[in-house]
Amino acid sequence: METKKILIPIVALLVGLVLGFAFGYPAGQQQAKQLAEAELQQLREIVEEVWPIEPEMFSVSGQVLEIKANSLLVETSSVHPLEELPAVREILATNDTVIVKRTEKDPEIYEREMEEYMRMEEEIMGQEEAGIEPEEWPAFPEHYLETEITLNQIETGNRIRAEAGQNIKWDEKFTAAKITVEF
Repeated sequence: METKKILIPIVALLVGLVLGFAFGYPAGQQQAKQLAEAELQQLREIVEEVWPIEPEMFSVSGQVLEIKANSLLVETSSVHPLEELPAVREILATNDTVIVKRTEKDPEIYEREMEEYMRMEEEIMGQEEAGIEPEEWPAFPEHYLETEITLNQIETGNRIRAEAGQNIKWDEKFTAAKITVEF
């Protein structure tokens, strides 16, 4: 009889714990999920405020996975952490597509071009000070050269940039106006 008196409260306590856990755990999980979603939404709003999502995109960059007769299969990455853009795109090349390869310019040539640019800039600034409107500003020298190539000169693994004449943000397949193989 004495053991029954001890056993009944212990069993009742265990049943209470099991029932409390059974009903309380899902409710706690739901509440934690709601809090996490609210916090995630706040973080998204902060990111979008600091780094707004662009509504359009006219170029993509990525690594060539496969080369086909008139196209490239390219693995691209999203430019914004809150967007899930297509990860693989097929980039079509037509006879109108300009395809170039960038190579690093000889440092001596670049240095001479920079000196010429600086000289021209000083000359233009002098004209402005004299009240003469300059015809145009010289183009800033680039660190690279672009050489035209053909599609079959591109290799798997190359990093490329493909530009289009229209918004391609969500396109998995598009025709490129220009394809640039990066160095």
